[in-house]
Amino acid sequence: MNRSTLFGRLGKDPEIKTLPSGATICTFSVADDWRYQKGEEWIDRVQWVSVAIFGKRGEAAARALQKGQAVALFGRFEISQWKDKNGNPRETLTFQVESWQAGAVK
Repeated sequence: MNRSTLFGRLGKDPEIKTLPSGATICTFSVADDWRYQKGEEWIDRVQWVSVAIFGKRGEAAARALQKGQAVALFGRFEISQWKDKNGNPRETLTFQVESWQAGAVK
């Protein structure tokens, strides 16, 4: 089962686009940060996760969310595959949101 919850802060304001199919998509990135200890030293790490929300949920997210805001995202990870302009295979991992909650505490 590919179901996940992602907590983090928006790295930029959401962008809303209309796809050639007429569907709308809202995209932004979320900082997933954590800390771990290596010997006596504490290391802080940040991983950026690409997020996509389709349709009316995405339109609502674009109106409600902004850079730096904490959010809880519920959905699944999806790998998109394509070829770049030179014909090289590429992949992107994106978190596809099914529902979200603003102001979530990490």
